[in-house]
Amino acid sequence: MKLPSAIWGLVKRNPVRAQALVQAVIGVATAFGLGWTAQQVGAVMILSAGLLAFLTETAVTPVAAPVIPEGTTVTVTTPAGEDDRTVTVS
Repeated sequence: MKLPSAIWGLVKRNPVRAQALVQAVIGVATAFGLGWTAQQVGAVMILSAGLLAFLTETAVTPVAAPVIPEGTTVTVTTPAGEDDRTVTVS
């Protein structure tokens, strides 16, 4: 696997972490003399947040509505200390 595709895979699987990393690197680089203006730093921060927000949405949005056929028995797991329940879908 090539490095760019490996990095892209990590970004697709963890977009929120990727955004935090990009913004942290920019912040630290700016603090240590990157030489960007406040407007440039703000623009890159906004751009990275906007682009990675789209990846985050696709990572957390269901793609299909699950359908359970009638008559299917389902076990509902309850919090610790309570008995699990078995229900039949009707």
